Amino acid sequence: MTSPGKAAPAPEVIAPDPTKHVKYSLGMILGAEDLDQDFAWHAGRSRWMARDGLGYGTVNGLRVTVREGPDIEPQVEVSCGSAILPRGDLVRVTPAQCAPINKWLQHHREKVATRVTGSPPSQVSVYVVLCYDTCETDARPIPGEPCRDETETMAASRIADAFRLELRLDAPLHEEERAIREFVRWASDTVEIGDDATEGSIADFLSLLRAAQPTGSPLTPDFNPPSPPDRFVINRYDACPFLKAALRVWITELRPMWHQEFGGCHGCKGQTTPTPDAAETCLLLARLDIFLDGDGVVDDSVSIEIVEDDRPMLAHLRLVQEWALCGPGELGVGGGGAPGARGPRGDQGEVGATGPAGPVGPIGAVGPAGPVGPAGLAGPAGPAGPQGVMGVAGPAGAAGPNGAAGPAGVAGPGGAPGPIGAPGPGGPAGSAGPAGPAGVAGPAGSPGPAGPAGDPGADGADGGIGPIGPPGPAGPTGPAGPAGSAGPTGGAGPLGAAGPVGPTGGPGPVGPAGPAGPAGPAGPSGPAGSAGSAGPQGPAGPTGPQGPQGAAGDPAGMRGAFVEMPQSANVRYAIVAAGILNRRAPAGPVFNGLKLVGAGPVDRLPQGELKFIYSGYTPPDGSFQTIVKVLPVFGDQTTAIVPAFLRFENDGFSVRLTDGVGTPLDPATLVRTTVMVEVSEYGRLVSIP
Repeated sequence: MTSPGKAAPAPEVIAPDPTKHVKYSLGMILGAEDLDQDFAWHAGRSRWMARDGLGYGTVNGLRVTVREGPDIEPQVEVSCGSAILPRGDLVRVTPAQCAPINKWLQHHREKVATRVTGSPPSQVSVYVVLCYDTCETDARPIPGEPCRDETETMAASRIADAFRLELRLDAPLHEEERAIREFVRWASDTVEIGDDATEGSIADFLSLLRAAQPTGSPLTPDFNPPSPPDRFVINRYDACPFLKAALRVWITELRPMWHQEFGGCHGCKGQTTPTPDAAETCLLLARLDIFLDGDGVVDDSVSIEIVEDDRPMLAHLRLVQEWALCGPGELGVGGGGAPGARGPRGDQGEVGATGPAGPVGPIGAVGPAGPVGPAGLAGPAGPAGPQGVMGVAGPAGAAGPNGAAGPAGVAGPGGAPGPIGAPGPGGPAGSAGPAGPAGVAGPAGSPGPAGPAGDPGADGADGGIGPIGPPGPAGPTGPAGPAGSAGPTGGAGPLGAAGPVGPTGGPGPVGPAGPAGPAGPAGPSGPAGSAGSAGPQGPAGPTGPQGPQGAAGDPAGMRGAFVEMPQSANVRYAIVAAGILNRRAPAGPVFNGLKLVGAGPVDRLPQGELKFIYSGYTPPDGSFQTIVKVLPVFGDQTTAIVPAFLRFENDGFSVRLTDGVGTPLDPATLVRTTVMVEVSEYGRLVSIP
C-alpha cells in the first residue's frame, strides 16, 4: 500500500548485458527482463560479427543529391539503401528521404552563424549523417490497477527497426576509417614491389612500420613518412611474406588503438563491465558546402557542392573477389636506374584506362631446302643408325633391261668343292628378269648312282652361268654323302667318259654331283630342254646404302618441322612441337621453337592461364586437328596441380592450371611452375592416292 498522493518508487532498470544469455532451468520463473536479456545477447553478437568481421560503411544505395534551381526550394535527398554503422547496427532506409535546407538553416541560425566564413556570400559545411533508431509499435491491452487513465491500459508489444537522417555542423568521428586509409597510403608510399633484389629482412620492414605508427595524446591516425624518404624495395617473388607480416601488425597492434570495443572488460573473474558502445554510432554520408546570402539562406547563384571523399564505403565480398581477379591492374615496366628521393605527396589521381596489349610479331617463314649434292661412291655398309625421319615414298622406277649372256668358256679341270659358306643376311627380293638364252649342251656322261634327295635349302639369287673349267682326272665313284644345305651355285664338275648318245629323257630329280669322269669327245648338240620353273625365293641380301632424303610432304596443311608417324588410310599423324618450359626459361632443349609466351596476370592473361606458340603454328581449321598434352613437373609446390586445355587462338593456344579444388594458380605459384608439353597434329589427305 502506498500513501495517498504519493507515487510508488519506480523499480531500478538495469540495461541488459550483451555478453550474457539466460541459463534456463526447470522450474525457473521467467520475466520480461529475462527475455530482454536473451535478445540483447543475440543482437549483441550480430553487431559484434558485423563490426569486427566486416567493418562499417555504406553497403548499398544511399546516394546523396541536391535539388536546387531558380524558384525551387533547395533540398537534400537520400535514396533507398542500407549501411552498417560504426556500432555494427544494420540500417535500411526506405523509402527515399528529403529535407529542405533553408528550413534547417533558419532553425539553427545561431549555431550556423558561429561557423560561417567571410562576409556574404559566406560558406558553411553541413554533414548528412545516418543513425540507427527504434520505435515501439503494435499496442496491446495490459492488466493493471483500477481507475487508470486510458493511456495506461495499452502498451507496445513490438519494437521496430528504424533510422534517423540528420544534418549536422560537425562531422562524425570515424577514427578507424581514417586509420585504415592512412595505413594503406603509408604502405603505398613506402613499399616498392618490382624486379630488383629485396633490400632488407621482414624484421627490418616491420621496424620501419612500427616507427611510423602515431604516438602522443590524443592519438591521431597519422602515419609518419619514412626518414630518409627512400622506398623499401621488395622483389615481387618475395612480396607475399612481407605483406602478410604488415597485415599481422595492423590486426594485432594497430587496429586496437582505434577500436572502441575494448574499453571495458567482461568475463568470469569478476569482470562484469559490459563492452561499451562505439564513441560514434552514426555514419557519414556526405558533406554539403553551402554558400549563404545576407539572409542566412542558400545563395541561388552558387551551386551546392556534394563532397563524399571521407565517406566510409563497404564493398560486398563478391565485388571484391571479381575486382581482385579481373579488375584493372598496374602494368609493370622494365628495370631502370636507382630511384631518386621521394617528392611531396600529391593528390590521388584517377586510375587511367589499361592500354591494349600489343600484337604478337609474325613468325618467320622456314627457308627453302638446299640442293641435293651428287651421290658419292658406295662405301662399306656401316652399323645401322637410328631411324631417320620417314620421307614420302617415291614412285617405283622402271625395270632396267637384262644384260646379254656371256659365251661359254672352255671346260677346265674340276676343282675340289669349297666349304659351304654361311648364308648372308637377307636382302630385298629383286624383280625376276627374263630367262637368258640356253647354252650349248655338252655330251651326256655316264649316269651316276642316284643319291637320296636332300632337303632343299633356301635358294640364292639367280646368278649368271659361269665358264666351264678344264676337265680334271676321273676319280672312283664314292658313296653319296648326306645332303647339306644348299649353298651358292658351284662350278660345273668334269665330264664323264663319252657314251653313246641316247634319247633325251625327262628331267630327273637333282642329286648330288658325283665325281667327274675323264672328258670324252664332244657330241652333237641336243635339242634345248624346256625352262624349269623358278625356284623358291632366296634369302635377302645385305641392306644397301641409304639414299638421299626426299623432300617433306604436306600432312593436311601442317607447317614447320615435325616428326611424322606412318601413314594410315590417308590420315597422317605428326608430333609438331615439344619441350619442358616455365615462365623464366626453358628447362632444356625444345622441339620446333615451342615457347611459353604468357603466364597469368604478369603477362596480361587471366589468373592461372599459360599461352604457348611454336614455329608454323596455325589454329585448326577443320582440315586437320591439333592435340595438346600438358603435364606439370612436380617441384617445390605443396599442392596438386591440374592442367586443362582452354582454346586455340591466332597468336597461340592456352591452358589453365588449377589447384586440387579448382582455384586457378596464383601468379607467384604460376611463374614458378614447370610444365612438360607435347603438341601433335593429324588430318586426312584426300589429294594423295
